[in-house]
Amino acid sequence: MRETNDFIGNYRILTKLSSKVAGELYLVEHTFHASATSFLLLWSGIELSRNEDRAAFLQRSSGSTLHQNSLHIPILDAGIDNLHPYIITAHSTQAEEIIRERLGSLGQALQTASVSRPDDPSTRTAAFLRLFTDMTAPVEDSSHAPTTPLSQQEPAASPPPDAITDKRAPASPPPDAPTVKRPFTSSPPVVKTRRQKVVASYQRLKLWQRLVLALLVLALVGWGFFALYTHVPALGATVTITPVTRTLNGDYQISVGTGSPSTNTIQGRKISLTSEQKSQTVAATGKGHHDAIQAKGDLVVSQIHLDNPARNKVGPSTLTGASGIAITTDGDVTVSEGGTVTQHAHAEKAGSSGNIGAYDINFPVEITDVLTNAHIGTAYAANPNGFSGGAEASDFLFVQQSDIVNVENNFSTQLTSNTTAKVKQQVKSDEHMAGDIQCTPKSSSNHKANDQSNDVTVNFSTTCAVLVYKDQDLQQAAVTTYKADGPARFGEGYDLVGNMQIGSPTLSNATVDSAQFTFPINGIWTLQWTPQRQKELLSAIAGKPQDDAMQILGGREGVKDVSISGNWFPGSALPSNPDDIKFVATKVNGLP
Repeated sequence: MRETNDFIGNYRILTKLSSKVAGELYLVEHTFHASATSFLLLWSGIELSRNEDRAAFLQRSSGSTLHQNSLHIPILDAGIDNLHPYIITAHSTQAEEIIRERLGSLGQALQTASVSRPDDPSTRTAAFLRLFTDMTAPVEDSSHAPTTPLSQQEPAASPPPDAITDKRAPASPPPDAPTVKRPFTSSPPVVKTRRQKVVASYQRLKLWQRLVLALLVLALVGWGFFALYTHVPALGATVTITPVTRTLNGDYQISVGTGSPSTNTIQGRKISLTSEQKSQTVAATGKGHHDAIQAKGDLVVSQIHLDNPARNKVGPSTLTGASGIAITTDGDVTVSEGGTVTQHAHAEKAGSSGNIGAYDINFPVEITDVLTNAHIGTAYAANPNGFSGGAEASDFLFVQQSDIVNVENNFSTQLTSNTTAKVKQQVKSDEHMAGDIQCTPKSSSNHKANDQSNDVTVNFSTTCAVLVYKDQDLQQAAVTTYKADGPARFGEGYDLVGNMQIGSPTLSNATVDSAQFTFPINGIWTLQWTPQRQKELLSAIAGKPQDDAMQILGGREGVKDVSISGNWFPGSALPSNPDDIKFVATKVNGLP
């Protein structure tokens, strides 16, 4: 599908007017007559791959009209673009209606032909040529051109300029010719073909008329010789092109990993060693103090008798047992007549002496009012279980975090240095380390910080590792990535010219398992003119006039400038045989 401002032959597309199965209708302007617009009908669904088919189409187009019923549209120009045929007509409303109708009907007919023999491309081509012949007709001879009767007394008036059409049928073009050139007119009218009888008289031309006619004949003869000279192939020619050069500068990232190599990734090797385990016991340096602790236990009060049941709340009470140790109950307690209660109690004096034995208290007691000391009842108190937890004041040692860290630091300095040296010994001569060696310590101890202990034992080891790679593999991966980027950016056929400049790589994201390098690379690229590409180019311009050949060459990918030279005899067109055309591409200098 062609886009606006694309070229088809000598015509630039202004806009697309219609698109059907068989092709497209465009509004175009001529390269050398940009003020006039025309219709271009391109059959993009048809490929005329044979020379005889192209010649038949061009011969039929020459001097013909596109007709519908009694309406005829002159075909101003025709050609072949990438094997697709096209015609040029004047730009008018009636012409557009006829072209749209013919484009649609031809598409339907081609679909019918494809269905009948879908595997035979020649069937579709033959159907197109047959249908194109049916929808076109040669321009009528001037003796049959529609006109109006003339008076016997008046000379015949010339037809208006916009109704003049070329009645001459030019000679058939050679099979390989891509276009048939006709005089370019701005906007010929649609011509009705109803024939009328011409009644006219012939009068002798005046002298000035004869002179003008003679000058016109001389001009036409001169133009004819010029046209003939420009279209007759020369015996030999040289085409010299200056290739387009493109600069490709970029940063290319190459990764190193321990897995299988892939795009932009090379395989490295991980070296890892674990040291022997060291162990050391050191004294704890933390110092602490314990205050004396009171002993604790339970006191059972039973056989309760109250003088007044309403006064049944007993506060903290102190009793002295057989050992002479005073015991005090904790908090208030509510009692009842004949009931039994158990109260928590503690030794009055802190220390181990408060750890009294069972039934150290085992006797009846009197319940008195705390404020008035008045008798309010009786009960029986006992401690069925001994008191415990009493302890004397003492000093102690505990483990500090620094006790463990100091041992770890001593071992780390020794083991890390030794293990790192052993890792370096395993790096081969053609290998490089991707970053520094990384060591991971492993430590354990029989006590943690703040544990009460006189000493602590620390066990320590370290594991050191590094990722290594081969510099040759890294450089090659960067070069491969750069060379693949050129055709991807510029197109197939582009290649590096000369050397590439590779800067120093930058390392990032380095671990013992992967790393990433970034290479700055610069280079000059150009399209490579292989023998096959030269042959295709020369075949496209063989037999063409120089102007057409220059336009074809200038539109080719990879061509910056072009010149054509030769021995222009017997004509100035390029030789018909591509072998008679010499191809020269100027040298492109790459980076040193």
